[in-house]
Amino acid sequence: MERTIITRQNVRRSTIQPNSEAPALPEKVDSYQAQFLKLVPVEVISAYITIDGLLRGSVLPQDSPGLYVGLLWGVFVTLAIVNPLYLRHVTKVKDQRQISLSAGAFVIYVVSLGGPFAHFGLDEAVIRLLGSILIPIYTLIALIVLNK
Repeated sequence: MERTIITRQNVRRSTIQPNSEAPALPEKVDSYQAQFLKLVPVEVISAYITIDGLLRGSVLPQDSPGLYVGLLWGVFVTLAIVNPLYLRHVTKVKDQRQISLSAGAFVIYVVSLGGPFAHFGLDEAVIRLLGSILIPIYTLIALIVLNK
């Protein structure tokens, strides 16, 4: 599946200013469901969930909590940097808005999982609840921004 989100503006631009170097965009605009699926950086979120599960299952949370939290932050920051690079170079997404919105989605999904944000002094359940509330709100706003 092509990862670039096709909006009305993309289709309109491709018919007004065709560029022989750029691949032709389809005439059909992506549905909101397709746009949502393309906006969520599933591969990077999956990598985070896998590494988080490995860290939680290790002895680090009990034996070395400081190292555990440091590793959570390191994994989060690393994947936050990798996410836009992955979208740009592997999935060939060129739209900077989509890349930025996918980066924001990654952060919100990690918050909904607790992640390193659960160690800010607030109850982890509260952090996860706030993240879970933000997911649908962010998604609606992101789709409005993309289709503006």
